[in-house]
Amino acid sequence: MRFRHRILLFGLLAAVVTSLIGLALYGTLAGETQRHRVSERLDRESALLVRLLSADHGLWPGPVAPPEAHGPIQEAAHRFHDDLGVRVTLLDRDGRVVGDSELTDAEIAALESHAARPEIVAARAGGTGTDQRVSSTLRERMFYLARRIDRDRSPVGFVRLAVPVAEVERDIGRYTASLVAVTLAGLLVTTLLGFLAARRFSRPIEEMSRAAHAIAGGRRDVRVEYTRADELGDLGAALNRMTRTLGEQIDALSAEKRLRDTILDGMREGLLVVDPARRVLLGNRALRGILGDAAAGAVGRPLIELVRDTALLDAFDTALVRGEDRRETIRLSGAEGLPERVFEVGVTRLTDPAGAPLGAIGLFLDITRLSALEQVRRDFVADASHELRTPLTSIKAFVETLLAGGIDDASNNRHFLEIIRKHSDRMEALLDDLTDLSLIETGAAAIHPEEIALGALVGEVFETLRPRAEARRVRLVSEVDPGFVVLADRRRLEQILLNLVDNGVKFNKEAGSVTVRALSTGAPAAGVRIEVADTGAGIPRDAVGRIFNRFFRVDRARSREMGGTGLGLSIVKHLAQLHGGGVSVESEPGKGSVFRIDLPDRDGAAAV
Repeated sequence: MRFRHRILLFGLLAAVVTSLIGLALYGTLAGETQRHRVSERLDRESALLVRLLSADHGLWPGPVAPPEAHGPIQEAAHRFHDDLGVRVTLLDRDGRVVGDSELTDAEIAALESHAARPEIVAARAGGTGTDQRVSSTLRERMFYLARRIDRDRSPVGFVRLAVPVAEVERDIGRYTASLVAVTLAGLLVTTLLGFLAARRFSRPIEEMSRAAHAIAGGRRDVRVEYTRADELGDLGAALNRMTRTLGEQIDALSAEKRLRDTILDGMREGLLVVDPARRVLLGNRALRGILGDAAAGAVGRPLIELVRDTALLDAFDTALVRGEDRRETIRLSGAEGLPERVFEVGVTRLTDPAGAPLGAIGLFLDITRLSALEQVRRDFVADASHELRTPLTSIKAFVETLLAGGIDDASNNRHFLEIIRKHSDRMEALLDDLTDLSLIETGAAAIHPEEIALGALVGEVFETLRPRAEARRVRLVSEVDPGFVVLADRRRLEQILLNLVDNGVKFNKEAGSVTVRALSTGAPAAGVRIEVADTGAGIPRDAVGRIFNRFFRVDRARSREMGGTGLGLSIVKHLAQLHGGGVSVESEPGKGSVFRIDLPDRDGAAAV
């Protein structure tokens, strides 16, 4: 129900209740007033008749009227009735009716004595008496007033006047009906005036209500027009001030929220906030990248629906229940086709300024690369230790043999020293390769590109490795055009070719071949391709992806026998990347392998 209707309804109810109470009071007072007026009228008229009758000795000769006087008395009763308009009854001293304006002589003669009637008894005792009852002769409710007639201070008769009660009530009804009509007219006028007043007073409130709804709906351009210098005007001004203040606070909160969201979404670390009931309150973009589809629509969901890692759940429980910070390392499976990721999660309890718990916050730090590097470090230490242990053990064994007297054995001491020198050379080559690899990986190794005649460089590499190739009866074949020029660091490119050709010789079969080719691909990012192909045993398919890892060997025993360090191909890969290119291999077991070095063209190489 609208406000104006409530005001109008309240006003109407108040007016109706007031009118009803007024009508009820008026009815009571009007009845009493009308009866009092009738009583006073009858009293005055009866007093007048008593004076007339007392003064007329002929009409009322004495205490008991003789029968011959009844006729004049009856006529006097009718005459009084005509003059006063009321029923007139005249009684002698003993209460017998001697005249009645409503009865005939015969009816009067048949009447019993009225000496016991209440109004006669009261008039005999006090001069006047009243009563209200149903007349036994007229069968109608009547109001009676009787007055005693005295002569020489002694009663000689009574005058009784009577008025029908219905006549009195009709008068009261006419007055009440008039009042009701006036009251209804007043209610109609009050209703109209109340409606106009309610509309006038409620319109500003309704406008303020619409403005408040618009403000609650997000509109901030709403203003209340107020020109009144009263409470409604003050309310309108306060509403405008509230709108302005609310808008400023919303702007501040929106700016703060945007800043917070920008910071959270800009974080590389995943952020997860839960309430004390372990329901998700907040998660940033990085968290969605970490947890994938499980984090979509995570707000409001239980934590256990988001993550199932028991260590992580225990960390949040510890922070929420005991208030202790926890740090856990967890592994999460990546999306389809992606590797497993490792995270260090720090969980801390959140409290308000009063110390009451608000929840817990978890920070997901991606340590996949650090974990991988740590694993690489461990593997490197293990592999380097393993690679160094064999020559050191051999050197130590032969030194102890020589110290134990073998140095005096002319037939073996020289052989022992040759073995020691061989293992020392192997350790030296291993340390050199480790040094080169460390310099390349840390970026300390710089390249100095220059134009190189590739055919001449391949010839120099072949001359260096020809004795070893001839010893294994492996042919070295160069298919490089003598005029083919590449832009690269000469020493590093020579190192690449030495490693690849040397591996092709060492792991080839007798009467095999190692062929070097070069071609221009025309691709901007890899304009020059150098291929080193051999006819060796090839590489198993499951080992192709790991062939460029440090210390990886397809055949460890044969590699050590050939003097390999297990670092050559790793060095080749990093040197090719240092030039801005790459390396790949294609191999078929039993038929040989083809190693391809892709280098940028002259423009690309010049930019390296």
